[in-house]
Amino acid sequence: PWMRPHEIAVYEATGDSTMHNIRTVSVSWCAYSTIIQCRDWLPDGVGGVAWICLDNPGQSPRFPVFAGGTDLPEMLKICGQHRPRQDAALQHFREPNRMATVRWGVARKSMEPARDYFLMKGRREMPMVENLYKELLAQGKDAEAAELLTSYTRDFFGATVLRWDELNRRYWKDNWKGF
Repeated sequence: PWMRPHEIAVYEATGDSTMHNIRTVSVSWCAYSTIIQCRDWLPDGVGGVAWICLDNPGQSPRFPVFAGGTDLPEMLKICGQHRPRQDAALQHFREPNRMATVRWGVARKSMEPARDYFLMKGRREMPMVENLYKELLAQGKDAEAAELLTSYTRDFFGATVLRWDELNRRYWKDNWKGF
């Protein structure tokens, strides 16, 4: 489903008109993608949210990073782009996504629902986070309000890492005999 540039070049070199090189958002060589949500009817800290996705946006879940948050999980501060590193967040998404791509017809049955779960989690929980944030601000508890956003990002992100680590173990187990 995600052809690499050298695979696309084969089609182009043979003059095959069945395939055209159209760059989609979801590609296997993507490092990250973002969707920025700006909502001026909410306080700035919670109204500005970056929904971050590491590795292939068609396979990975998104997690929120709020404008009013004060810190990020440690593994998001480590670059995993140049070599595999278990302490870098990217590795926890890249490896299972690559494993899923090998047998996408089978793996998509578990990966797509897992990805979509986090989309629905965000939709379901954001109103609660927004209301709690506004309540804390109204009480003059600015530091607690910022910590709420920081903690929510940390917890949400941590859940995505745990789930993708589970998927990675599953895909290695499913493919241990070969591809």
